[in-house]
Formats: sequence, C-alpha cells, structure tokens
Amino acid sequence: IIDHLELIADAVAAWRGEGLEIRALSHEALVADPAGQSQDLFDWLGVEWKQDYLDPASRKTPVPTFSAAQVREPIRAGVSHGSEPYAAHLEPHARQLDRIREKQAALPSQS
Repeated sequence: IIDHLELIADAVAAWRGEGLEIRALSHEALVADPAGQSQDLFDWLGVEWKQDYLDPASRKTPVPTFSAAQVREPIRAGVSHGSEPYAAHLEPHARQLDRIREKQAALPSQS
C-alpha cells in the first residue's frame, strides 16, 4: 500500500508537470465544510451542484460496492483517525512515508 501511495504521488507530479489539472482535496477541509468544499469541487468540474447531495441517506438507488452502507452516511468529523491506530505497524516505513509527505507537499496547489 505504501509503495502504491508513493507511485500515486509520483504520477500526480508527472501529470501536473505535463499540464494536467488534478485537484487534491483535504479530508479535514471536507469534514469541516462539506457543502462549501463539495460545491467548489463541482464548480471546478463544471457539474451542477445540488444541496441534496449532502443527504445521501435519501438516495434510494443501489450502491454495488463494499462501502454501500458507508455511502449512505453523511460526512462528519470523528470518523477518521488517520494513521494513529496503525502507528506501530507503520514505524518500519517511516522514511518512505516522510518521503511521500515531502513529495505531496512539493506539489503546487491547484484550486
């Protein structure tokens, strides 16, 4: 998984270097302001925004994924604990994770 994360960071840097617009979203910002962050993303994509999108429980269409129950839940704080619960398992990979963070931080922000 960690190798895959690094591959993604490298790919995003390469794609942006070629002029592709790739938008990175902050999970913390999305949780803090779901409507604002979502509407900004929809505007960036050129897709019409509807406030109903923030009420996923009201949608009755099937969701054929393993996360079918999760996608019915609203965006809320307190669900994500990041890597905290896995800190001991991630310790052997600390250098690679630091390198990935550095690569991500070096990417120009696009909004």
